[in-house]
Amino acid sequence: MRAAIDLGADKLILYGAERGLMDEAGKLVRELRPQQVPAHLERLGSSYQGELLDAAAQACRAGVRRSHIVSYTEDGSLLSELFTRTGNGTLVAQEQFEQLREAGIEDVGGLLELIRPLEEQGILVRRSREVL
Repeated sequence: MRAAIDLGADKLILYGAERGLMDEAGKLVRELRPQQVPAHLERLGSSYQGELLDAAAQACRAGVRRSHIVSYTEDGSLLSELFTRTGNGTLVAQEQFEQLREAGIEDVGGLLELIRPLEEQGILVRRSREVL
């Protein structure tokens, strides 16, 4: 953890026996903010899982954007965590991983780039730019 903070790392990967943080019902907690961690630490105490979670939260509070807790017992857990939308472990991050917001006028250029190939292939019907 200290090395990630000192290096200004974007991500910290922590390995444990579990898939990540498990809640009281044994279900995987997929994502947490550092401020949500203390409640889980009360439940976990000084267990290895608690130590991993505490290290992940400390790293995020110190500037590491994301900390991932994954299993060292599951083949492909790191790849799944980093390269799939749902992940395979627990992500502790300073900000929510996915956010939705209403599009504004500044987004029109990017939207046009996304839909132009689909319009050219006939997948989307071309609409006037005013409608978009």
